[in-house]
Amino acid sequence: TISWGMIALADQIWIILAARVLAGVTYGLVQASGKVYCAEIAHKDLRGTLGAFMGCMFAFGNMYTYITGYFIVSWRMVAWLQLVPILVMGLSLLVIPESPYWLVERGKEKEAQESLRFFRGKDYRIEEELKEIVDKKKSKDLRSLGVM
Repeated sequence: TISWGMIALADQIWIILAARVLAGVTYGLVQASGKVYCAEIAHKDLRGTLGAFMGCMFAFGNMYTYITGYFIVSWRMVAWLQLVPILVMGLSLLVIPESPYWLVERGKEKEAQESLRFFRGKDYRIEEELKEIVDKKKSKDLRSLGVM
């Protein structure tokens, strides 16, 4: 977000170049954590599909940039328009819960159950999946202690 604002307000080329470097680093960080989050919230039957979906969304984002650049003459306006999908994604982060795996790692099994219920729906039986997550955590703890 900051990088596109820097580009839109830039009055020197070095600011645009620095903003592009910042955007690249930020994208790398967001993509890495986003893939982990998707893997942790997805049902095991959908993990691969969601992982591929993130790559498709990257391609759609590039296409959005090219299309806005083609139809809008002002490169500054194009830069401002790049903030729209970023802000939508950022606002969506305010309403989605932490991943069940992350919550179990921190000993918050009740919150993990609520998170899993959010992602699977009220009619889905989450008990078996939650037990699997908790068992993975226990197994990881035992391995770190050198017991296994």
